Amino acid sequence: MAWSQVSRDDADSLFAWARASSAFFKKRGRWADAVAWDEAALAATIAHGQREREAWCRRALGEVYLVGLNNLVEAMEQCQASLAIAREIEDLAGEASALNGIGRIQCELGRWDEALGSHQAALAIARKLEHLAMEAWELDNIGVIYHKCDELAKALEYYQASLEKMREFGDRRGEAKLLNHIGFIYERNGELTRALECYQLSLSIQPEVGDQTNEARSHSGVGHISAQRGELAEAFEHYQASLAIYRQVGDRLEEARLLRNIARLYHQRQEFEIAVSHFQASLAILRELEDRPGQAETLRHIGITYEQMGQLAEAERYLAEALVLLEVVEARQAEEVRKDLERVCSQLD
Repeated sequence: MAWSQVSRDDADSLFAWARASSAFFKKRGRWADAVAWDEAALAATIAHGQREREAWCRRALGEVYLVGLNNLVEAMEQCQASLAIAREIEDLAGEASALNGIGRIQCELGRWDEALGSHQAALAIARKLEHLAMEAWELDNIGVIYHKCDELAKALEYYQASLEKMREFGDRRGEAKLLNHIGFIYERNGELTRALECYQLSLSIQPEVGDQTNEARSHSGVGHISAQRGELAEAFEHYQASLAIYRQVGDRLEEARLLRNIARLYHQRQEFEIAVSHFQASLAILRELEDRPGQAETLRHIGITYEQMGQLAEAERYLAEALVLLEVVEARQAEEVRKDLERVCSQLD
């Protein structure tokens, strides 16, 4: 039966059922099924002229297209339609939510200035509405943009402001996430003690909130600091804990990065053959994911490890492959690998 043929009360019930069904499928990663139910809910709202609900449905569809299906064009179309409706009916909370979605899509596209404008507009609305949770998350989003643009002082400023808001309204999951963000900034700035404190505090919150991905990041952070301090046993423990979680949740990219980090620890211990096997496992995943910068970095590590093992022909082969990839994606790193390759070739002559 067409949605226009049912009563408004029945349409309300069907809308609620569609929303619940969509949420069920999203939790299980069945994105096509989620889209089908979100579109059913959208049809119900359009049939009965429910503009606020239509805006909500379009935001939900945008989220599925962005997070689940990586269809940025369709995600942007839905979020922009939601924004237009929210402004038409003067729904400020809906407007802020749509701006948030648009900003996230712009981040995915690397359009940082536009993303910053979208999230700042959402932040202004959150403050106008005195909506603490919305304000906290928009502060975090802006911090992420500055972080991506390597403006670390500004990123830290926004992360700390977001953390303060998270604590104010008791969002422990958000607090743990922000502590990891702040820890990473301190680590980049060489403030290892402060970074470690943030990672450990985030880790201590995880049993309360059950956020596996963030727990894995906390373990990785502690592992990084331990490795830099030469505390290799501690680093191994935390890297292995992080690796186990990423494998459990199916995050292949982070699995590859953790394998590479563990390989570097074996390299530090001069256990070169075990290091190479971990680098190779990481490389296999990165090739599967077509991550060219990650492949190049791992190939370079393998080449340098073979050099230290005295296997110069193998070292030359891997460094040459890394150089080919880096000349396409990263000129500065390509120059560093070129020097590594020249060093190995001079030993072969």
